[in-house]
Amino acid sequence: WVGAAAQRAGATGMISTVYRFERQDSVAGQSPETFTLRIVGGTAGGFRVTIPDAPRFESGRSYLVFLRSNSRGNGLLVTGAAGGALPARLDEKSGWQVAVPQRQNPAAPAKEAAASADGRSWISLDSLKPLLAPLEKGGRP
Repeated sequence: WVGAAAQRAGATGMISTVYRFERQDSVAGQSPETFTLRIVGGTAGGFRVTIPDAPRFESGRSYLVFLRSNSRGNGLLVTGAAGGALPARLDEKSGWQVAVPQRQNPAAPAKEAAASADGRSWISLDSLKPLLAPLEKGGRP
């Protein structure tokens, strides 16, 4: 992602963080080159709001983000709360890799998944593409 700013809706309104992203690749469907996501929670005016299942993003990291249009059709939402945003990295040899919790690694055999200290496995994005294909047609994986 590119940048973020916490905002408060009025003097007593909910705090949210607006993240600005630049798309580097698209797996299914179409997304704009740049887009923003408003996620409830953040720190503003000396107050902090934390939503346990909200996606969290770190500056300078890449993510595989599952998006859908909001109910008004004028913005984007992360599908699946925190599960809809997975850390990603570009490996020079194998291309894009995505970090998935080890217990939910549906695509890669244990020997192919490189476990990390936080209980995640890094798997090839290409190995996930067959599972994501139904999304292109508006279905479910």
